[in-house]
Amino acid sequence: MIVTSEMRTTVVVAGIAAMILAGCSSNGSSDANVAEVEDSALADYVASEEATVPGLLEDFDGLYTDINIAAVPPSTVEYVYYYAEPIDPDAAVEYFDGAIGEIQDLCDTQVFPGMEAAGIVDPAVTYIYFDSEGTELWEHTFTSS
Repeated sequence: MIVTSEMRTTVVVAGIAAMILAGCSSNGSSDANVAEVEDSALADYVASEEATVPGLLEDFDGLYTDINIAAVPPSTVEYVYYYAEPIDPDAAVEYFDGAIGEIQDLCDTQVFPGMEAAGIVDPAVTYIYFDSEGTELWEHTFTSS
């Protein structure tokens, strides 16, 4: 089955929405302590997000074979999606590039406030999508606007 642009639009935005819903000192040692706390907050946040993956895969009903979530210090969460079916790469790029504003809005209103509440300073998220053959379709990092 080839996934159409309309199917991708609904599922990608729903997927991102589902993932969303599921004082520094100049002293060197204090900076190290702040970094440790921030790394811990990032690791805890990612662990919490990872716990939602089985339910998301079930909700997406075979659209993705896997979703990986990783911490990228100091303050980025990386979401990697692997499509189960072939995806037209040009259509994927066109779709995702066209959805950047909507994804940015979701990040600003849902993702980043949640990350900040978890203790992550200057949060960022990277979304990466791979087709069923392992070819990267699209990657974008969002920061607070």
